[in-house]
Amino acid sequence: YCEVEPQDLQRIQDTLRSIETSTLNLFVQLYFEHHDPILPILHRATFDPDTCDPLLLAAVTCLGALCSKAENAFAYCLLTSSLVHAVSYKLFGINHLRNRYLPSMQTLFLTYALWRNLGDPAKLEYVEGFRNIILTMARRCRLFELDAFQLDPSLAAASASGASFSESSADRREQEWHKWIRNQEMVRFSWALLVLDSDLSLAWDLPCTITVGELRSPLPCPE
Repeated sequence: YCEVEPQDLQRIQDTLRSIETSTLNLFVQLYFEHHDPILPILHRATFDPDTCDPLLLAAVTCLGALCSKAENAFAYCLLTSSLVHAVSYKLFGINHLRNRYLPSMQTLFLTYALWRNLGDPAKLEYVEGFRNIILTMARRCRLFELDAFQLDPSLAAASASGASFSESSADRREQEWHKWIRNQEMVRFSWALLVLDSDLSLAWDLPCTITVGELRSPLPCPE
């Protein structure tokens, strides 16, 4: 998927082989324990490692590894995040529609959030240089102009009246719930971008790229 120097490829392969599946599951748990409460851009209740985008899953494990004391966890964090970043941009060149794919943007966001917190000036400068790309992707998807989620009126009326639901109505409620989850992931992501952009501006003493007036999405709902 991407061009990697032979010696770097060998180092990546050796590191990945040293991490067991149980350790990767631990990294996912650590992500939701330590990072999700701060910037909850993923819906924890429905996040499924078996079905989510592989690059997004890798980014999640990288942030979880940053909080782990497991052997080679930090090396895994550094190498895998760099690999995820390289593969992501390689895939953008192959299929430009991935630029408008929410998991692609979430993957880059988590990677940049990781690099922002490594304490490495080189990584921090790298994030500063690349933040405009992810912001442009969000603008093209109109993520800063989202409308508040509106529940299907018939379902809302039934809920208000306390009426029992038929099987078909239950299916519709399930579909509405998943629509709400999708809407909330986009809303939360738009606000998370504002946080990252503001944080980088403070770090570099530069003007913010996103203005408060540009972000017209509603505030996120509680779980």
